[in-house]
Amino acid sequence: MKSFKRILGNERGQSTMEYIILLAGVVGVVFTANLGLQKIGLGEKLLAPITGDFAHTYQYGHPKANFDGQDPSSASMHPRITSSGNFRIFVNPRK
Repeated sequence: MKSFKRILGNERGQSTMEYIILLAGVVGVVFTANLGLQKIGLGEKLLAPITGDFAHTYQYGHPKANFDGQDPSSASMHPRITSSGNFRIFVNPRK
């Protein structure tokens, strides 16, 4: 009976095993969450305003601005000056 108690009484390495099991659980949860977020496309949804509306506003001065090409008269929904073929956009003038 003493030899059996000696085997059960030996607790060396228990904290290391508990740490490894806990770490494996955390890694599993993070991995599963990452796969789920990739499936729903969260990264693309978070970047959509930056690559869409913000970029368009920076380039044309208004998020719904329309500029079809070389003809300045085709531009709509943003402040502009068109004279003698010169096209300029003014965004947020300083006061």
